[in-house]
Amino acid sequence: MEDVLSDGAARPTRPARPGAALELLVHGVGGTTPEQMLGDPRTVRITGDDTAAVHRRADDIDAETGPGGAPDRPVPEAYVWCNLTSGNRSRALWLLLLPFMVVHLAHSIRPPTPEHTRLA
Repeated sequence: MEDVLSDGAARPTRPARPGAALELLVHGVGGTTPEQMLGDPRTVRITGDDTAAVHRRADDIDAETGPGGAPDRPVPEAYVWCNLTSGNRSRALWLLLLPFMVVHLAHSIRPPTPEHTRLA
């Protein structure tokens, strides 16, 4: 018998084997290195570039898909963004404009409300 909600929709099922839990570490304005944040001298860049990137310990590189499966502890990942503000003044201008861009984007993608004439 299928598990059904009160409105007739099928209840979402959990995956048989959930993936690894991730713990995202973000440094402050001091520019801490990923090695210092993760407490391991051997780190690997998962994604990103020289400006901003996510790093993981070399031992945890295949924590989600490896033979051991999901570990009992969260897998720490370090987000390093210290090079986003380096450079000339115009490069750092995007930090000032970012909140306004997010607000504009949130307003643009909100769902329509046909029954309300004013902004909901």
